[in-house]
Amino acid sequence: MVRHPIYASLLSSLLCTPVPLTPWQWAIVSLALYLTGTEIRVRTEDHLLAPHFLCIFDQYRRHGPAYLPFLR
Repeated sequence: MVRHPIYASLLSSLLCTPVPLTPWQWAIVSLALYLTGTEIRVRTEDHLLAPHFLCIFDQYRRHGPAYLPFLR
């Protein structure tokens, strides 16, 4: 379903744990920081993996979203 399941699970943990327990302003800040950092990590990992797997990785990348299911 996703190429980076660990980031999807960390996002669900972020949404389920601190959001109900913290003020909404801090929840928005933490979500923004998480998404920014995750986008950087996902792009870096994809660029590091692409040369090792060549065209197979391009097909794999087109097949599914990075870490948000059903969002391409």
